[in-house]
Amino acid sequence: MYKGKDCIGLAVVSEQTGQILGKITDIICSANLKKIKYLQIVDKNNSETKQCIPSLISNIGRDAVIVNSKDLPCPKDNKEKKVILFSKLKGLHIVGSDGTEIGELVDIIFELPYCEIQGLEVSEGFIGDILTGRHTISKDTIKKISQDCILIDF
Repeated sequence: MYKGKDCIGLAVVSEQTGQILGKITDIICSANLKKIKYLQIVDKNNSETKQCIPSLISNIGRDAVIVNSKDLPCPKDNKEKKVILFSKLKGLHIVGSDGTEIGELVDIIFELPYCEIQGLEVSEGFIGDILTGRHTISKDTIKKISQDCILIDF
């Protein structure tokens, strides 16, 4: 399993040519947080932003993401309306259906090869993280996602 936060800033390397195609700047998720739709990538000259579909990912390492492509074929313009940027999700409050605040979203956890999101990593704050650690919440508990919070059923 992989974490979204660990992918941001990684180089994207072509498995076919060995060239660095750019670096990951954000992750574009489906609006229901079921899967990762695209990786947002800026080219190595920082001049153009592209999107890479997850099916091109061969491997995710500590220092780079290896893709099975000579170039990033995905266009910059995304016509899909029902997507959300990982950068917009971080820091959202997680609230239980009973009205109890669980904490703040700090990361998403996903699996290859289909980049399905498995869960959300939640922090209760610095002291809470030290005392009890961070919590993982299953994606299946998500009821509603808004710009203010994520409502979960537990």
